[in-house]
Amino acid sequence: STVAAAFAPGLVLRCSASIWDITTRSPLDIFFVLDSSASIDSAGWSAEKDATVRMVDAFATAYGSQSSLVSAGVAQFSTSTRLEIGLTKDLAQVKSAVRAMSQDSGATYMATALKMCASQLGTRDEEDAHACIIITDGEASDPAELPATLQQLKTENIKLMGIYVGSDASSAGKLREMVC
Repeated sequence: STVAAAFAPGLVLRCSASIWDITTRSPLDIFFVLDSSASIDSAGWSAEKDATVRMVDAFATAYGSQSSLVSAGVAQFSTSTRLEIGLTKDLAQVKSAVRAMSQDSGATYMATALKMCASQLGTRDEEDAHACIIITDGEASDPAELPATLQQLKTENIKLMGIYVGSDASSAGKLREMVC
């Protein structure tokens, strides 16, 4: 399976130096998990939601006339994880759900959020490309649970992408280690 993605100038993959030329489009299932913990201020929360909407648009644009191959879903996480919209090909509905999300508050339980990704993406067609995108500003409140959850994603061939929001180099590094 291959994944087509469009990224803004300056967005860099920092996990490896590999570059792949993508020549075909396969079905893409993408699930976003947005950090809605107490450390995210209202401007940051709005930025997370706006970025998610823009990414949904970018995937649809990258797929062009084949945008029906793209399915997306969204959850937010803090102390608990809440499914906002399950995987659907109705990308307008996904964007509407994201725009309507109200921020939860609490800790940053990432393993639970990633389990939601596995639950949403793991039941999909094995021929589809599966990607979980986590947007967060902090360290996990549940670090002991992460290794098993990350292994589950890997076993189910779900690619994990992380987007860091914030300015703490240590937390950014931990997110990089988690996704690379």
